[in-house]
Amino acid sequence: MKTSIHIFFIILVLILIPPTLPAFELTYGFFYQTDREEIKTIDYTEGRANLNPGDLVKLYFKTDECVYLYVILEDARGDMVCIVPRVFNDCRGNSPIIQGLYIPDDLRWFPPVKGIGNETFYLIASVKRLIALEDLLKNFHKEKRVNPKSVQTLDTRQAVLKEIRTLMLEHFPLTRDIKSEIQVVAVTFRGDEYYSFPAEKVTVDNIFIKTVILSH
Repeated sequence: MKTSIHIFFIILVLILIPPTLPAFELTYGFFYQTDREEIKTIDYTEGRANLNPGDLVKLYFKTDECVYLYVILEDARGDMVCIVPRVFNDCRGNSPIIQGLYIPDDLRWFPPVKGIGNETFYLIASVKRLIALEDLLKNFHKEKRVNPKSVQTLDTRQAVLKEIRTLMLEHFPLTRDIKSEIQVVAVTFRGDEYYSFPAEKVTVDNIFIKTVILSH
């Protein structure tokens, strides 16, 4: 009888106590190059930077575990682009980005910023694949190819933003106490030459969500 009671309480404890979520480390950097070819970084605490017309932008990521990485850009014109992953059934998160991932890769940079406005980047790294977000992004890009200015395209775009906000709210208790530090990383922008620049390293349970705004 006592053995049965003990087994019952053990099962009850296992049900009530949530499983420990795997932790991972993510290092990310947002760099921009001025018209004088000076390379600068964003203010990681505020998640912002003020750019000038003609500045170029590059992103850098590195993880120690297998995570699913999503980078979504909402530009100053109100357009939306899913930068990572480009193909969902071959998600970059299937393997750790040990050596560092540059976006764009090689020696390329995002095109010069123009006009006045904000480039808003939504960075999401998750140990679990975010199927609902992926489905919305697929639908958005499908509608966008048919008619970029249709009501369906605009509605789906709003649905993507709503899903991102929902993820932020759902996981706020997890992301609130994230451990972060600014560290110097060696990154390359021009072939074999490496430069030391600050990047933010975060230790995360389950999911990391960051909004970065580049104003110009």
